[in-house]
Amino acid sequence: MTTHHSPTPLDVRNTLPRSAYHYSLFLGSLLFLTVSSLFAGLWYLSLSADNLLLKALFGVMSGQAIGIMFVIGHDAAHGSLTNRPFFDRLYATLAFLPSLHPVCTWKIEHNKMHHGWTNLKGMDPVYPPMSPDEFAALSPWQKRVNRFYRSIWGFGCYYLFDIWWKVLILRRSENGKEIPAYVAALDFLALASFVAFEVFMAFTFAADTAGFVWNLVLCVGLPFLVWNYVMTFVTIQNHTYPTIRWYDNREEWNYFRAQVAGSIHTKVPAWLDFSFARVFQHTAHHVDKKIPLYRLVKSQASLEKTFAENVTVVGLTLKEFLTVLNECQMYDYRKHEWMPFPRS
Repeated sequence: MTTHHSPTPLDVRNTLPRSAYHYSLFLGSLLFLTVSSLFAGLWYLSLSADNLLLKALFGVMSGQAIGIMFVIGHDAAHGSLTNRPFFDRLYATLAFLPSLHPVCTWKIEHNKMHHGWTNLKGMDPVYPPMSPDEFAALSPWQKRVNRFYRSIWGFGCYYLFDIWWKVLILRRSENGKEIPAYVAALDFLALASFVAFEVFMAFTFAADTAGFVWNLVLCVGLPFLVWNYVMTFVTIQNHTYPTIRWYDNREEWNYFRAQVAGSIHTKVPAWLDFSFARVFQHTAHHVDKKIPLYRLVKSQASLEKTFAENVTVVGLTLKEFLTVLNECQMYDYRKHEWMPFPRS
C-alpha cells in the first residue's frame, strides 16, 4: 500500500460503530473508584502483613494494581474516560499518583508525541529500536545496558530509566513553554506529597526500624518496580513484533501505517483483557485516542473486519514474548527488518 492510497484518519474512523464515542461519566467514575479501591486494599494488606513473604506477595499485587489504575488515568489524560474535562483531569491526576507520573509531561510525550508520531523514530519516544550502525557506535557499557533492556530480566528497567526518569521527570518537554509553570508545579507537588504519604504510612505500620525499612522496600519500592515491568511489557506487546514496521523517514510514514498497521491487538483471555482495562485492544485505541476504554472491544472488532489484512493480531504466550525480546532488538530501517544484537 503506497502512501498516496492509504486510508486517511477520517476514512478509518468512519468505519467504526457509532457507539465508539458514547461516553459515560457514571461508568468512567465507577471504573476509577473500583480500581483505586483495589489498589488501596492491596497496599493496605501489604503494609499490615507481618509475614515478609505475604508482604512481598501483596506488594507484587499492588504493583499490578498500579498498572490497572494507570490505564484508567491514561484514558482520563486523553480526555476519554468521561469526556468531562474537570473529571478527566482530576481522575488522571489521582490515578497517576501511585505510578508517580505527572499528567503535564505525560500529555506531551504520550498524547502528542507517541500518538501523533507512532513508530516514527526521532519523534515517538516509546522504545524506538536502534539501527545496527547505531548499536555498533555505542560504548561497551552502553551496549551492555541495551542488551539488559532487551532481556527477560531487565526489560522493565528501560521504562524506569529511559522513559519515566529521563523523559517524564527530567525533560519535562521538548519545549518548556508548552507547560505552564503553575501546572507543572502542581503536578510535581502532588507526586512529592504522595511519596511523603507513602513514607509516612510505611513508618506508621512499622513496629521498629527494621519493619520501617521492610515496608519501604516491599510496600513502596517493590510495587513501583513491578509497575515498571508491567508498563514495559505492555509497551512491547503493543508496538514490537517481527512484522511491525518502524520508520526513520517521514516520507515513508503515515497515519494508516502507524496507527492501523503499526499497533498490535494482543489476544488474551476475556478475564485478563478485562483486568488489564482493555489495554491490549490497542489498534482501536491508536486509531482514535478519544475512544473510551469501555468501547474498545467493539471498535477493535470492527477494525479487524474492515482492515483484516492490515491489523496485526498476536497471541499472548511466554514463547512469543521471549521471541520478541530475542529477535526484535535492532531494526534495519532501509530493509524494514528486525534483528538480534550481534553476539558479543
